[in-house]
Amino acid sequence: MASDSDFGNREFDTSTQPFDDSLDLNDKNIFNNEETTSNGEFKVDFIKDDLNVTRNGDSEAISEEWDSDSSEEMKNFFTATRDGFPKAAGEVKRVTRLDFEDYHRRRHLESFAKSMDQWKEFERKFEQKDGMTPQDFTFSRLNFDRYRDTYLNIDTKNLTKLDEFIVDLIESYYDKMENDDLNVIMSRLRRKHKLAPSKREIFERLESLQCVTLDEEEGKDISQEKLEENQVKDEERSVDKKYEEESSSSNRKVMVGSRLKHLLRNKAIRSNSGVVVITVMTSPGTFSCSEDCYYCPNEPGQPRSYLSTEPAVLRANQNDFDAVKQFYDRANTLYKNGHVVDKIEIIVLGGTWSGYPRSYQEEFVRDLFYAANIYPENLSKARERYSIELEHELNERSKCRIIGLTLETRPDRITAGEIELLRRYGCTRVQLGIQHTNNRILDYVNRGHSTEDSIRAIHLLKENCYKVDIHLMPDLPGSDPEEDKKMFKYVLSSEDLQADQWKIYPCEVTPFTEIEKWHKEGKYIPYFDVDANLLMNLLIKAKRAVHPWIRLNRVIRDIPNPSIIAGTNYTNMRQLILNKMKKLGLKCNCIRCREVKESGIGVPELVVREYETRGGTEYFLSYENEERTIIYGFLRLRVSARREYDESISKFRCLTGAGLIRELHVYGVVVAHGEKLDVNEPSQHRGIGTNLIIAAEIIAIYRGLWRMAIIAGIGTREYYKKHGYALEETFMTKKLSLEDIKQRYEGSKQRKIRVPDLIRVEQVNLENASIILEQPLPARKDHVSSYELMKNWEHEVNVSKVFEYAEHNEGVQHDYYKMNVIEELKLMATVAKRRVDRFMDENPLLTMSLCVGLSSMLLMAVGRSRRRK
Repeated sequence: MASDSDFGNREFDTSTQPFDDSLDLNDKNIFNNEETTSNGEFKVDFIKDDLNVTRNGDSEAISEEWDSDSSEEMKNFFTATRDGFPKAAGEVKRVTRLDFEDYHRRRHLESFAKSMDQWKEFERKFEQKDGMTPQDFTFSRLNFDRYRDTYLNIDTKNLTKLDEFIVDLIESYYDKMENDDLNVIMSRLRRKHKLAPSKREIFERLESLQCVTLDEEEGKDISQEKLEENQVKDEERSVDKKYEEESSSSNRKVMVGSRLKHLLRNKAIRSNSGVVVITVMTSPGTFSCSEDCYYCPNEPGQPRSYLSTEPAVLRANQNDFDAVKQFYDRANTLYKNGHVVDKIEIIVLGGTWSGYPRSYQEEFVRDLFYAANIYPENLSKARERYSIELEHELNERSKCRIIGLTLETRPDRITAGEIELLRRYGCTRVQLGIQHTNNRILDYVNRGHSTEDSIRAIHLLKENCYKVDIHLMPDLPGSDPEEDKKMFKYVLSSEDLQADQWKIYPCEVTPFTEIEKWHKEGKYIPYFDVDANLLMNLLIKAKRAVHPWIRLNRVIRDIPNPSIIAGTNYTNMRQLILNKMKKLGLKCNCIRCREVKESGIGVPELVVREYETRGGTEYFLSYENEERTIIYGFLRLRVSARREYDESISKFRCLTGAGLIRELHVYGVVVAHGEKLDVNEPSQHRGIGTNLIIAAEIIAIYRGLWRMAIIAGIGTREYYKKHGYALEETFMTKKLSLEDIKQRYEGSKQRKIRVPDLIRVEQVNLENASIILEQPLPARKDHVSSYELMKNWEHEVNVSKVFEYAEHNEGVQHDYYKMNVIEELKLMATVAKRRVDRFMDENPLLTMSLCVGLSSMLLMAVGRSRRRK
């Protein structure tokens, strides 16, 4: 239920922030009149005043533009209600005059209209500047390579001010430069040239200069193939020089290093996680969701549960909810911000995916892969669309590969048959709206499913190798802080609901919901509006307790302030929470807070955490720094307790008796397929992924599994083929060979990052999260916590011994781990017996007394039992 946090690279005045977003949260006190209680719970005095200013405003500020009674204007207000819009998902409701008579709905709708007008103005200016629309723009026209050094011809006699700035910047560049260094240089150059270009403006100018250079060298426009040949020749030249003097004194050939291009990325966080994410929306209509949850928006012209002012929804409206146009729009924006549009994770949002007609589902997914396969060709000249199977096959080797496809649905929609269909589409991750773990609350908001449905859905998805995201909603009607804390405790400490990623969406009252009426009637007031600290402190405790294998994607939904009637309206709540945690000396251990991002890679260690879930054991393998504060990459391995085929759980026979690799992810900036970076670059293509696979295969045979299955995204199949895996029933599978594993394991020792001889496995006690969650927040940063956690047991996987055992049992499903445990228990029992025997020999009288006492207690117990009968 989330969308991208920015709307391309365009700024829209759609919200009123409660405080200045430009503040440096690390250097300034963002809380006005802050007070801290003795137990560390914090209070913020400014909240209620800001809520009143933000939500109530001046009614005269609402324009009279939409006071007309014309039904034509109402019909044309949204893209999806205009004539000619395809009703692929059923009939689409129209906005009405009554909606504009309501203050909050009108405020929301006018915010949408204003954003759409700004988009049209942006599009008009773009077309005037470049002679094309944003949809027409593609990097094939600019031919700017991200992975190699680029040479530009600069005419020193005709330099613009921006060109002078850029030449100075290039000459100031040095190896191993980091972002902070670049910012210092940029600041100095801005003062020197009295010019303040953005990174994006510099990037676009560099692209233009390269086009000019290529045209001069070839005498015509250079095709992508010619560009690659040209750059191979360039690489043969000396790269030690920053520039070369040409025969003409006014011309200079300047080298732009690939590292500098990397640093010039705008909104670098978009690709720091190792992939770029493109979010698209499905079409609105009656099929977008069959349910009617009372907190869920049902806005006319929009897919169910989403508001027109959310960034991804705005982008969908601008592109007629067309899958290809949405893909191109977002990909072009990412490219123009300096990102490599190479490995893409697609997130499909909009209502309930399982509620849409099958024909629409297949067409929508087919179009996404089609868009990736033809990108960056001009759409007006693109080829025809093929079948979904053929588009999948083409994407395996495409320049722009979809490495993951995420779909969202309801827990009660998950069945073995539905899972089989999702795999046909290429889905690798499923988002589930759990919302809460209290069935009373779920019934009260008309959710339509129970916690038991959620437990069953997660179990089925994991048994079919899927990655699982869940949505949690504190502050729902009928709930309170204590009930929400119980929800977090259950999700963290129980084996039932162990998910891979979370999105926390505190309930907000928005237009076009049933709870909008409840709020007007005083029937529902979010406890955030009563005391914002109740929610803030609860979320801090949840982040402090979260397991290190969970990625906490969001702590608030991306809804602009004009669309919020009640509930939290801090769009930067994560920053507020992290800033407060830092002041109290607390840390969040979730994956997102520990990702390597732009840091250079050191020598990480292999960390293996083992925890129990319903129906199996999960292993979270990761490469982390010594302090466990930075994670470079991870792998999720599931060892299912089920060893027999069961059609009601999984339709895929290839998964039976196999180790299930549910996710492999290496963090660090995206690099091209097959490219490697030098030593001071981030961690992708450093062999971390290979090592994680080797370690997972060793653990698999340690647990008696001789087959492995991976839920590989379409665009990652080629990668797994290099590791000996082959396509089977939409999964990449492999029969494990001891000789192959030993050979690859020995090969890993030649790398700086290697698989250790002793793999230490930490068996995590899930109850520890519950203990942490119950503790009060510290009063100050140097406060020493007084609580004790339950011990996490640790055992070692001796790789040499595993290989030795496997030589005599290859292909046999004997669990070496369980055999070790049994042997250890036998040894412990033998030692205990010897100690008891020695005690009895040394203390015969005491032993006799103990025996008499135990006999008396036994006789008394038997007597009481007979009297009860």
